Amino acid sequence: MGFKIDKSTEPEIYEKINGHVSYLIDISEKHNKGLINTNNVPAHAKYTSTKLGQANNLKISYTGYCIRCGKNIVFDLDKPLCPTCFKSWSKYMDDLYQENYCHACGNEHETSLSKPLCVYCYRQLNQH
Repeated sequence: MGFKIDKSTEPEIYEKINGHVSYLIDISEKHNKGLINTNNVPAHAKYTSTKLGQANNLKISYTGYCIRCGKNIVFDLDKPLCPTCFKSWSKYMDDLYQENYCHACGNEHETSLSKPLCVYCYRQLNQH
C-alpha cells in the first residue's frame, strides 16, 4: 500500500508526513540498539488518526519511564517524571536531585531531572 504526496502542491502535508516517517525510522534504530523494550511495543508506537490522509491528525508517541518511580510514561526529555513524582519534586525543584531510573530504558541508574538518561542511552540517542 502506498500513496503519493507532491511536495510542490501539498508542502504542509508532505512535511508532516516526512517528519513522522523520520520519527518511525528513529524508533526503528532505537529498537535495533536495544533501547526499546519489545515486550511493550504497542505502548511505544501509538497511532491515532481521525481522517486518513490528514497528517496533522497523526500522533506518534512512545513510552519512557519516570526517573523517580520507574512507572511507564510518555517519553519526553523535558518531562521525565510522572505527575505524582513531579508534584513531590516541585516542592524543592532541584534539577540535580538524584533519581533512580533511566527515562529511556527504565533500568535502575543514577539520573536527575537535568540528566534523565543513563550513560548508555545518552550515547545511543546522541549517535549520528
